[in-house]
Amino acid sequence: MRFFKYALLFITLSFSSLLNAQQACSALVTRALTAIADNCDALDRNSVCYGYNLVQAEFTQEVAQDFFVKPADRAFIANLVKLQTAGLDTASDHWGVAVMSLQANVPDSLPGQAVTFILMGETELENAVMPEEAFTPASPVSVTLASDATLRSAPSNAANSIASAPAGALLEADGLSADGAWVRVTFGEVFGWVLQNALADAAPLAGLPTLDGTQRMPMQAFYLRNGIGQPECAEASDVLMVQGPKNVRIDLTVNGAQVNLGSTVLFRVLPPGDLMEVIVIDGDIIVKQGEDDPEPKHVFAGQRSVVCLAPPDNLGVDGESNDRLVNCAWSDPEDVPRDEL
Repeated sequence: MRFFKYALLFITLSFSSLLNAQQACSALVTRALTAIADNCDALDRNSVCYGYNLVQAEFTQEVAQDFFVKPADRAFIANLVKLQTAGLDTASDHWGVAVMSLQANVPDSLPGQAVTFILMGETELENAVMPEEAFTPASPVSVTLASDATLRSAPSNAANSIASAPAGALLEADGLSADGAWVRVTFGEVFGWVLQNALADAAPLAGLPTLDGTQRMPMQAFYLRNGIGQPECAEASDVLMVQGPKNVRIDLTVNGAQVNLGSTVLFRVLPPGDLMEVIVIDGDIIVKQGEDDPEPKHVFAGQRSVVCLAPPDNLGVDGESNDRLVNCAWSDPEDVPRDEL
């Protein structure tokens, strides 16, 4: 009977300790997410924000001792080598959160649009775009339609229609397809591709760059690394969240995988570190092992897909052998259990 009392006391104390830990964890997560709403509000495009303790950043050039060291600090990403956030630790009141606002392939003619990255917990991004290779978008030029035209999601009649524009409509153009037959344009808040022969005058297009989908701006291609231990609590996962802007599909390169998203998705590396997972929260994502992958996977809201990662190699900007490329096809999409999602 005495043993039973001691056992019951031990279970009660253990449960109480677990409950207190969970409450402390939830409180810390709530404080952090509330703080970043203030600390990182109205973040400029192509900038990074120190959201909540602890965040570490490395740049390609020397910075002042007090540069990007506390919550609400901001920096431009042009010279960012890597960004790392810390895993949750209730004892020290730490849970690293950082926010990035990237232009990616969003045209300059949509100045208010950007793709948002949120790094949470033990998560690290290393820039895979060498500074000298980073793409600089062209300033858009005005063009006029000579006839009614259809805007398509890609420079092909096989791509789906995303909008229609009437003859005489004024569009903003910023690039040409590889074959020169198509022009990437913005019409209102929508951007897509129209046939060049639908324009009244092609002269303004002179000097615009060719956009074949391989161009990458800083951090539009990156290597992801996550902690592979068990987080202190479920709502403090080590994860990267990516949210694309409205009406714009975003192209990214994640550990060598080609990604096209129009949604909010989560990326994370799974234990023991040789698998990467994408979970779609809303919208959809198209994932390919590489540019020439003949079997891309289309993943929709509430689904996941997994891809394997090769052993670490020195591939990014930091000069360390810590980068892992995808080396197999993405798995067929499967539903994520509701409680996990």
